Amino acid sequence: MVLLMEELKKLWKLFAADPKPVAAGLIAPTTILIVFWLIFGNLTSLPIVIINNDTGVYGEKLKSEILSQVSPLGNVPYFRPVKVKHEDHNKKVSSITVSEKMFLKGEIAAIIIIPKDFSSSVESTETRTAHKKTAGRDAQPEIDFALNNFNSDFAKNLRLYLQEGILSFYKHNYPEMNVKVKEELPPGGRIQWVEIIATGSILLAAIIGGMYLYLFLFFKERKYGTLLFYRISPFAPAPSFIARYIFSLLFSIAAASVNILFAWLLTGRNFFSSFHILIPVLILTALCYISVSAVISLMSDNFFSSTMIVMAGAIFGWFIAGGLNSIQISKLNLNSIIAVVLPNMYALNIIRNRALGLPVQNTAFNYSVLLCMALILTAFSYLLLYLKLYRGRNSTISKDNNNDSLTYSR
Repeated sequence: MVLLMEELKKLWKLFAADPKPVAAGLIAPTTILIVFWLIFGNLTSLPIVIINNDTGVYGEKLKSEILSQVSPLGNVPYFRPVKVKHEDHNKKVSSITVSEKMFLKGEIAAIIIIPKDFSSSVESTETRTAHKKTAGRDAQPEIDFALNNFNSDFAKNLRLYLQEGILSFYKHNYPEMNVKVKEELPPGGRIQWVEIIATGSILLAAIIGGMYLYLFLFFKERKYGTLLFYRISPFAPAPSFIARYIFSLLFSIAAASVNILFAWLLTGRNFFSSFHILIPVLILTALCYISVSAVISLMSDNFFSSTMIVMAGAIFGWFIAGGLNSIQISKLNLNSIIAVVLPNMYALNIIRNRALGLPVQNTAFNYSVLLCMALILTAFSYLLLYLKLYRGRNSTISKDNNNDSLTYSR
């Protein structure tokens, strides 16, 4: 215990003398959170023109249903109605012509035209339904929908948003409708997309913060030669190893806490209220990645190359885990194999299910896998450290003139 306390004091002095890891451990995850917030956190309604030429009442009802649909990701309407701009108040120019010009200029995303016989078609359909007759050649309710199809994803979203409005129209105006839709929301209510991203950025902050600080402290000790003490000491390197892990874990939690604060400011969701859920998950996941960082530090003699590997790998793994979060690991394929070996997968499942109030699934299993991964990787990194740096007692020290760092050889 005395050796452990001395190691902690030594590491604190190294950290206090050069606190650059504070910035490095926070910049990447916080930047990612801000970028995703700018993209998804300020969802705006798509501007459209709805031209209602209907002579009855159903055209206006359909228009109202289309405009009343709200996105579950941002709690804002899908569409925002735009008035047709008649140049010089020239009413002789048709609204369709003016709308097409606005569409070509990019002022609106789509044009919806409700024809004049829409209500009569609806009423005719209701009559046929009431008498249980086949449609035959009678007119069916239809509308015209013009949209830009060059961007397929954007066009697909427009179609889906419109279909929600049409479905709502049918649900409210056709009691005989055979299709019944039941929508179930999580207990916590609607969850915005940026809040889901925030859970990942909190985890990424803990990962990068811990990995970077471990590398920083290890290479500082290598530079100043403090690792040599255990080479000539009868004691095992456990106190030095544990001290670096403790420091790295504390910094992981600190980095995650700062990111939680940013998430609170940007999204309005207070993840501190779920801190008791986040802490064990963050610690176990950070342990896994700090162990990876410890192995990398032993494989490389250069701090900057090790840092680049760690940062790039952590961010790449973060994106992969986010993309594969819904993968079923029971099915054997390349995606499931990648998902199985990433600690992020199990951590994100716990955080999102419990912190966001989603249905809890396989929590005990996810905790068990994380714990096993953390223990195995930590034990492996310590064993590698012991074998590589401390197993031999008769060692020589050579000076590397190229990078002014100390290296060790048998």
